[in-house]
Amino acid sequence: MFDDRVNAAIQSPRWLLLQDRDEEALQALKTLRGKGNEISAEEELELIRVCLREEADQGTYADLFKGHNRRRTLVVCGVAFFFQATGQVFSGHYGTIFVQSLGTVNPWNITVSQSALNTVTSFAGILMLDRVGRRPLWLAGSFSLMVALMIMGGLGVRQPISFSSSQGIIAMMLIFQMAYVATIGPLYYTMIAEVPASLLRDKTVRVGATVNIVTIFVVSFTVPYLLDAPYADLGSQVGFIYGAMSFLSLVFGWFFLPELKNRSLEEIDTLFEAKIPLRKFGQWESGADDVGAAITRLERGGKEDVLKGQLSHEVD
Repeated sequence: MFDDRVNAAIQSPRWLLLQDRDEEALQALKTLRGKGNEISAEEELELIRVCLREEADQGTYADLFKGHNRRRTLVVCGVAFFFQATGQVFSGHYGTIFVQSLGTVNPWNITVSQSALNTVTSFAGILMLDRVGRRPLWLAGSFSLMVALMIMGGLGVRQPISFSSSQGIIAMMLIFQMAYVATIGPLYYTMIAEVPASLLRDKTVRVGATVNIVTIFVVSFTVPYLLDAPYADLGSQVGFIYGAMSFLSLVFGWFFLPELKNRSLEEIDTLFEAKIPLRKFGQWESGADDVGAAITRLERGGKEDVLKGQLSHEVD
């Protein structure tokens, strides 16, 4: 039954065009756009085809680090790294054991509360993606994680930890988890899909997934050694380490994370090819005759005369 549902899912018109399955691409686009759209699916598909045709014929792993694709690959790898390096493994995987070690609160109650909060904040994160934007959400999330982790680490400096300090540590851990699930958590899956070039998307995602897997392995392997005796025995002071990583995530987001809200994949291609500074993507306005910008306007409910004018420009 699950396989049938997967097979029935609508596939990407762009991907179908890349596979030379034009009729299926047209049907998929019609399904996605629905009825009552002012723009015909045939004309929009032609614009997408023009953009795909203009992309360089790339397809090897070496191409990931050539030209404008180098920046795309580094952005994906950075997002994949900080997705795991900011302490999610500590809170999400070892949180129950850590709370139990404090000996002041029933870990079962905290685990249930954390799951409930994660459910609510995950929906909040999804809703904020296209309202707040990728870059502000990443910056706000990284800052919130850094503050929560640093406070958690500071509360564990004085030993033995008092009851009030342990309550504060647990509160910071819950705040950390909520901030993570609402910001960086959903952003990872969005960014690794939007940033790569169409012809290199599969390979870019594989590289990003590899960085993600290696990072989660290193973090998962080291957390017990950082937390417990007779090793580092840092306890809640591990927050200083992950807080520092969250600070680096904040720096990465400020300088290297592009704002892609309300941009079509084709317009994103144009921005990378034009070598616009990553932190200025959100402020950039594409030219009226840009194919990618025309597709963006279509996806946001543009008018048919804009589309026909763009097609005429491409023919000329």
